[in-house]
Amino acid sequence: MRRSNNFVQIMGFVECTISSEHEIRIPIVQGILKHPTIELLRELLKKPAVAKKYTIESLRRAPWKVLKEFPYSWLKLSIEEANLKPERKKAIVFMISDESRGMVGEGDSLGEVRGRWCRKCVTSQIAKSECGAIIQKTV
Repeated sequence: MRRSNNFVQIMGFVECTISSEHEIRIPIVQGILKHPTIELLRELLKKPAVAKKYTIESLRRAPWKVLKEFPYSWLKLSIEEANLKPERKKAIVFMISDESRGMVGEGDSLGEVRGRWCRKCVTSQIAKSECGAIIQKTV
């Protein structure tokens, strides 16, 4: 008898409005919240409180394949509430940092212009680009 493994699959994305100005895009993965079906999960994740709980549970359980689909700034806001083991927290903090994505240190000697997000728009790259709150910093 062959054993087949079902690996985590992203079943789509849902947009959640977390404030009047900001919306985040969350991946839908069955199994992070135990009981809802995919259709019910699509509706539930539109609520900010459920999206926050889902994100915290994702930080605790989900593999990097799923976590990398969340807006990094949203993960940064939720990581303290997740009460992660120190090793997992350290790994996730590194993976969502600018250093791991090669955004720091590029062009420092050339004086190239690098984009920096402002701190008031910490929810998603989509929301940041729509509000135009990008701070250009010359190194």
